[in-house]
Amino acid sequence: MKAKTAFHPPNSEDAGAQVSREIEVELDDYYFQPKSISIPLGEAVRLVLKNEGRSTHTFTIDELGINVRLAPGETKTIEITPNKVGSYTFYCIPHRALGMVENLTITSKS
Repeated sequence: MKAKTAFHPPNSEDAGAQVSREIEVELDDYYFQPKSISIPLGEAVRLVLKNEGRSTHTFTIDELGINVRLAPGETKTIEITPNKVGSYTFYCIPHRALGMVENLTITSKS
């Protein structure tokens, strides 16, 4: 079953839910920082994706329908509001085999 997540395209002018926080995600050659991301269920979060590497990278989460491509030096912003608890893999399509793979966890509210 595919998780449904509110997702706004990169640099979206129409921010749906009120964003509660920003998380900066660095994409570099060939890793992500932070190594994992945890977001509580229902929290609207802005992910600021920054490609600090020399190669083109992607921020891809298949189950959530997210696939953002960033050229070297490029920054893009996406907003997500998860509505299903779970663990999801995020990765860079061209560098997945090199270990550019990390984890997004959606936790139940405390």
